[in-house]
Amino acid sequence: MKGETEGTLLAFLVLVLLGVEPVIIKSNPVNPLAFASLSAIFASLILWPLLLVRGHVEEIRKSPGELKKAFLTGLFATAIAYSLFSYGTRMSTAINSAILTRFEVFYSFLISWFLLRERITGKAVISAGA
Repeated sequence: MKGETEGTLLAFLVLVLLGVEPVIIKSNPVNPLAFASLSAIFASLILWPLLLVRGHVEEIRKSPGELKKAFLTGLFATAIAYSLFSYGTRMSTAINSAILTRFEVFYSFLISWFLLRERITGKAVISAGA
């Protein structure tokens, strides 16, 4: 399977899971920060063995400087963002949270165009609006 196709399928799976996420967060009696922490730990328990099995740990050994970037990405894009999302969802409604997360693609368009100079295609805009 081509990398782009596999990436698109995985992104679609994330989309489905993100659609269910606000409902799970809202119905869960656990503290939002604890929920976010447990979710991250659970995800790492899945991903680290996959890295080991697929032999991708060698990539870490070859470029240890990338660990700092990975840490910062994990801190801001996962830990802080997910904690705030979980906390905000508990304070709001699941529907409001779901609607706000659907706008994430447009923020991503703007940021990727501004910072990464990526070209936003018509196909991408149509897909985002669907």
